[in-house]
Formats: sequence, C-alpha cells, structure tokens
Amino acid sequence: TRLQIWVDFEYCHTEDLWEEIALAIEESKVIIFLMSKDYQDSKSCRQEVMYTKDSQKKRFIPVYIKKEFVATGWLGVRIVGPQY
Repeated sequence: TRLQIWVDFEYCHTEDLWEEIALAIEESKVIIFLMSKDYQDSKSCRQEVMYTKDSQKKRFIPVYIKKEFVATGWLGVRIVGPQY
C-alpha cells in the first residue's frame, strides 16, 4: 500500500487553487489539518474545513501545532467530538 500525501502549498500550481483543493479533499480518504491560531484566523483554512466537514461530510484529524492552542469559535464547533 502506498501513501500519497497532498499539501496545498506544494501541489497547487494551476490558476484555480480552489478547484485543486476541492479535488484533493474529494479524493482523500483521510484529511489531516494542522491547527494553530494562524490557521483559525485564516479565511482560506476556514473554507477548507467547512468544505471537508459540512459539504463533503468527511471526517478529519485535527493536529495541534502548539499544545497551548485551543480552537474556539467556528473551528472549535467543527472539531468538537470524535472524528475517528
């Protein structure tokens, strides 16, 4: 079994970045989001999480970059409860 990893800053070389991100989310079996304050404050990251969970109904694994970070607001609501 081969593990393929897709990272948006490495693989988005087309003019339509959101189309590439959406396709990667749609084709993924496991999605890992690296959570931080900057991530929570990013409108782009918010769209990724909302598309993953709300539109695609996919589960994801949140990984906290710093142990003192606590997700709140829109992000806290979407990662509450078991994902896997």
